[in-house]
Amino acid sequence: MSLPHVILTVLSNCEATGYDITKAFSTTISNVWKASHQQVYRELNKLADRGAVTYRLEPQVGKPDRKVYAITPVGTDMLEAWFIQTPKLAPPRDEYVARLLSCEVLDPAPMLDHVNNLIAESQQLLNHYTLLEQREYGQVTLLTSQQRLMRLALRRSIHQRRAWLAWAQEVRDELTMLAASA
Repeated sequence: MSLPHVILTVLSNCEATGYDITKAFSTTISNVWKASHQQVYRELNKLADRGAVTYRLEPQVGKPDRKVYAITPVGTDMLEAWFIQTPKLAPPRDEYVARLLSCEVLDPAPMLDHVNNLIAESQQLLNHYTLLEQREYGQVTLLTSQQRLMRLALRRSIHQRRAWLAWAQEVRDELTMLAASA
C-alpha cells in the first residue's frame, strides 16, 4: 500500500482539507496506516501535480485560505489501477524476534523488560481498539457500508494485537524460565 492511494481513498469518500486528511490518519485509519502532517501535504502536492487531485480555496476570516481537496477522474483511475493489483504481504522484519534470538548469547534481562513493555502496550491498544469498536460499530446491523469496512479494518488490528499479546506472554514465560535456570 502506498500513502498516495490511502489519501485518494480518503478523498474518494468526500472532499477534505489537508488537516482533515491528517486527522483521519491519527483517528479513523490510525490502526491501518500512519502518516505525519508533512507526509500528507507533500503527497497532496505530488497528487495535485499529477492531476489526481484538485483543490479549491475557501476564504477564512483572519486566517489563510483553506485548500479543500477533491479527487479527479485521473485520481480515480490511479486508485482503481492500484486497487486491482494483487496486494503483497509486507516482508517480515520484526525487531522483537531479532532481539529475542540474541538472548542465546546475551543476558535476557533487557529483553524481558522489552517484552513486559510490549505486553502493557499491547493490552492498552487492545483495550482502546475494543472500546472503539463498541462505541463506533456496536450495532453492526445499523452500519453503513463504509462503517462496516472500517469495522473490518479495526477487527484486523484487534486480532493482530491479541496475537501479539499471546506471543509476548509466551516469550515472557520462556525468558523467565531461562533466566531462572541460568
